[in-house]
Amino acid sequence: MSPETHNNIPLNHFIGTIEENFYKLGVQDKNNFNHSLIQIKSLANTPWKSVDKILFGAIQLILKLGKRQFPAFIKKVEAYSSGVGAPFEEIAFAYLLPDIISGISAWFPSLPATLLGCSSYFMLNEDNQPIHLRILDFPLVGSFDLYERATILESDGGPKIFSFGTAGLCYPSLNAMTSKGITLALHQKFSNTFNLHGTPIFEIIYGLLQEAENMETALKYLNRHESISSWGIYMSFKNGEILVFNYIGKERHHQIINLKSREIKYFCNFIEGQEQEFSNYIPLGKENYSQMRQKMALKQLEVFKKKNTWTEEALLEIATTPTQKKDNSAQEWNLDPATFSTVAALTFNPQKEKALFIQGPAPKYYPGRHHEFTNIFSAQGINDISQHERIISNNSPTDKNFKDGVRAMSLAQKYFDAQDFHNAFHQIQMATDYLKEYPEGIISHFYFNVFRFIKENHTKTRKLILEDFINQKDKLPDYLNDHCLLFIARLERMVGESSTIDFLSAIKNQKLRKFYQLEQKIPASLLHITIATFIRPRIEILDIFYGHLK
Repeated sequence: MSPETHNNIPLNHFIGTIEENFYKLGVQDKNNFNHSLIQIKSLANTPWKSVDKILFGAIQLILKLGKRQFPAFIKKVEAYSSGVGAPFEEIAFAYLLPDIISGISAWFPSLPATLLGCSSYFMLNEDNQPIHLRILDFPLVGSFDLYERATILESDGGPKIFSFGTAGLCYPSLNAMTSKGITLALHQKFSNTFNLHGTPIFEIIYGLLQEAENMETALKYLNRHESISSWGIYMSFKNGEILVFNYIGKERHHQIINLKSREIKYFCNFIEGQEQEFSNYIPLGKENYSQMRQKMALKQLEVFKKKNTWTEEALLEIATTPTQKKDNSAQEWNLDPATFSTVAALTFNPQKEKALFIQGPAPKYYPGRHHEFTNIFSAQGINDISQHERIISNNSPTDKNFKDGVRAMSLAQKYFDAQDFHNAFHQIQMATDYLKEYPEGIISHFYFNVFRFIKENHTKTRKLILEDFINQKDKLPDYLNDHCLLFIARLERMVGESSTIDFLSAIKNQKLRKFYQLEQKIPASLLHITIATFIRPRIEILDIFYGHLK
């Protein structure tokens, strides 16, 4: 293993008041900030003015209340907006959208709720130092990964805050490490909670990073605040303690864990202690999505423990190397912790002032090398922070066709969100071709057929789509197989074919079974025109939303 400097990640260090630093970060981001913001806005695209009115109305209401309830958020976003030269409302929209969607999609299924999917691993390394590995999954492939950067903020006597992010996102709230020996990752949760008296989660996290010195001060701060919707905060402290803190609006739940030698703790998007309620809210497939990643993470960790190499480098490699098992069925397939939409993969070691990061295009599968930052907090200036590319192997453990195929799937979703259907179809077909030997190719082909169902109006072509769905039946994971059965039922009615399937028995998911029953009340001649524009595929979380049903 030899170190070398190669394509360094942009690193910024800002010292000043909080508003000065956010302004300076805005100036730094000026040329590239819009790429992520445009993609974030596209996540909320709907064909219906009434739904858009609800969404924008909710954001306007929160901003109006914010002048009194959370003026610090308003000031930071105003400073950043001034730096990039963009309207305040445009920037604020991007930071409030995850809160809004997480809270009100339970009542408005037409809103295309997406999941800021996440994984956090905690362990003690060979030197008994706490390590926090964070995988960030977010449908911003093609923007977040192209303008990634590292930032140190030093404001108003608070600690130095080091984080990895992207141009357009000014808050260090997705992941962070502080000079007080604290690490943090934010995980999205879903419920039916929408608390108008809450504070935007990014602002809560920033204040937490400024104030927290240990477990006691972190809990004291978090218990003083309410969130707008549902979030999980995962923190490590230099004494080896782990804090799992869940906000559900006004409700707060937490768990303290003491890390032990030779053990690893894994967390994703479950609301710890409320797994039963977790399954009741949109997205309906989030339980399946989380169970898959948890199952594969635990398998990876069994292998990791047998190797008995307790380093952050070894953990990063095993956590971000996909399974890549070739198979002509996806029935028993599970999604890896590093997913189709993994836009960041990193580790923090506060005691060594060290961070590892996988650079380059998403998804962030391990490429045989990673970037290493050291001397992060004790450096006298930005030039004293060491940044090297560490080459573990000249051969990536991830097959090129596999990564290209998975990236194409994510780009297909990006273009679909932007309503660029030509490129969406092009990318999903490329993905299917690249992944033809893998279960992921079956997943890709399934979503290709979903795209076709939405856009296709000709009976002959619909019959071909029906044949394709029938061929895929029982080759998909259970939850997607239920969706496949729904499409078969729809198409059989639309083309006038009789069915041999007992759908009420075949569809396992209770909510989807209810959807099937409700759609039977729609005349066959009106079915497509009634439902097609309300169907919102979400490839990155293996789900489909139906805005015409609740």
